[in-house]
Amino acid sequence: MIVYAVGIVLRFPLRTHLTSRNLFIVENLLVIVAPCGFIATEYMILGRLAAWLRCTRHLLVPANRITLIFMLSDVVTFLLQVRVKCLL
Repeated sequence: MIVYAVGIVLRFPLRTHLTSRNLFIVENLLVIVAPCGFIATEYMILGRLAAWLRCTRHLLVPANRITLIFMLSDVVTFLLQVRVKCLL
């Protein structure tokens, strides 16, 4: 939440410095990266919650692999987003 808030706050100085490429890059990355932290927390909690409730049989992915699989997907998604942003 703090990372996202900093990204949003950086939009104010960006309005006065429209040609600042560095400020734009930092602001944009902070806004893009912030949701990954929220999602990663949910992935970490899901496997543990399913194990605690003893309902791992209802998961499509083994409970001990959920965090690893989804974190890898977040990293790949992040790298793709950064790559696309750098090409623009």
